[in-house]
Amino acid sequence: MQYEHKKTILIVGTALFFVWLFRNNHSLFGGKAEDLSDRATIPAPKINPNDLKGNAKAKNAFIALKAYIAAWNNKENQKKLDELNCELKKEMKVTVTQRKSDGKFIVEDLEGKLILVN
Repeated sequence: MQYEHKKTILIVGTALFFVWLFRNNHSLFGGKAEDLSDRATIPAPKINPNDLKGNAKAKNAFIALKAYIAAWNNKENQKKLDELNCELKKEMKVTVTQRKSDGKFIVEDLEGKLILVN
């Protein structure tokens, strides 16, 4: 084989490897990425504005819950939701998680005290 042929095969092989590596439906460490198409959408949370007037913690929790549900309904993957949760921890001092028992989203402060349930 001539040098040019080897070089061409190496370039094509490398390109195919990167195409395979960065496909949308492939996880880097094996297996398929999670299927988000069948994820149920959740209605946006509603709250009485009078409940938020004097309580800054409840206001931050409501904003965090709205942001998390918007990301959930936009079919963001779990990694993006975790990144959003990290930002919410830093900025608003709350975390949003989903209960395993009933599937509802809950907002807790950093001490683990429940603030809101959707």
